Amino acid sequence: MRREISSAAYTAFTKLGTVVFFGILVPLTVIFLSDSIGKFLLQILIFLPLSFFMIRWALAFKLVLIGDDGLLISQVNFGKKQELFVPFAKIKGAKQSFFQHFNPESVTIEFTETTVFGKKIKFIPKVRFYPFFDHQIVEELNLLIRLNK
Repeated sequence: MRREISSAAYTAFTKLGTVVFFGILVPLTVIFLSDSIGKFLLQILIFLPLSFFMIRWALAFKLVLIGDDGLLISQVNFGKKQELFVPFAKIKGAKQSFFQHFNPESVTIEFTETTVFGKKIKFIPKVRFYPFFDHQIVEELNLLIRLNK
């Protein structure tokens, strides 16, 4: 039986990153192009690198479903959907560093070999109310990984 372990925030972050980039920062660049060279340089040096960082950060999160045999990982970027099934035997572990315990808290899953998404992925787990301890999904994933090795 499959169940989603990612938060609904996954969709919000990917859409927010895209809206901020294409809806706000790109039009601002076009507006500044016609105004003055100083504002254009400010846009190039500050806003564009910041917007690329924001969109890269937002699109780094994946949608994760947990099943009996492994994880189904998917990502939708600009209408292109990628899916990958990874059995628990091919997962090295799940972790959450101290700095990932805050908003948005995220969990990192590391694989034993490189996948379409790379050697590790991040996802935002469902909300909880005690942020100073590891998310319970980290413990559950590590238990399932140990049981399937």
